[in-house]
Amino acid sequence: MKYFICILISLTTISLPAMNRRKIPYQAEEYIEQSYPHAKKVEWHKLNAEKLIEAEFKSEGKDIIILFKPDGTWQQVQEEISPDKIPEAIKDKMQSNLLPESVVEVTNNGEEPFYMISGTKSKKYSFEIYSTQDGQDFHSNQYRTQTYTGVFIGMVLIMIVLFP
Repeated sequence: MKYFICILISLTTISLPAMNRRKIPYQAEEYIEQSYPHAKKVEWHKLNAEKLIEAEFKSEGKDIIILFKPDGTWQQVQEEISPDKIPEAIKDKMQSNLLPESVVEVTNNGEEPFYMISGTKSKKYSFEIYSTQDGQDFHSNQYRTQTYTGVFIGMVLIMIVLFP
C-alpha cells in the first residue's frame, strides 16, 4: 500500500514549472494585455527545448496558448475556435460524417493561419485534420478509438493482488 500511495503522490505533483514573474519579458505581457484584455489567469512556462516562453490562458471562454521568443516577440498563437468558424475551403474537403469537437486556429508570426481539427467519425473512429486556410495543404488521419476500461480493471486487480 505504501508503494501505491508514493506513486499516486508523485504522479499528482508532476507538472511544468511555472516561470518566475521577473523573467517574463515586458513585451510579452504587454502583447497579451493589448490583444486579449479579457485574459484570465495567465500561466507562464519556459519551453527549454525550443527556448520559447509559453503563455496559457482563457479569454472570453476560449483556450489560448501563445509562444514568445526570449525577447518578447510572439512566435505562434493557438486559439480555440468554434466548429462553425471552420473555413469553407476546409469544410468542402471534410467528409460529411465527421463531427468536429475541437478546432484550433494556429497562426505563426508572418504566415497564414492553419487549422487543427479533431473529433469523431463514429463510436469506433476518431479523426484529426491539419489544413491551411485555403484547404490546399489538407491532411486527414483517422484512427480506431481505444478504450482503456480493460487496462484500468487489470491494473486494479494487480494492485489488489500485490497490495492486499
